[in-house]
Amino acid sequence: MAEYLLFSTTFSFAKALLGVCFLLLMAVFPELVCQMAFATLLFFVRTTLTIVGLEDFSVSTA
Repeated sequence: MAEYLLFSTTFSFAKALLGVCFLLLMAVFPELVCQMAFATLLFFVRTTLTIVGLEDFSVSTA
């Protein structure tokens, strides 16, 4: 039980820290964060389309 509580607390703290870092980045470099989010989204879409077998219909990143 103690291990679960320790893991849960650590995980919650890590999520909160990640959220604070994201908000700080968003406040200082909003354009960079948006570009990174868009690039990550494109990567996931391309990966999903490749797995499904529809890579010919994916958006070109060039």
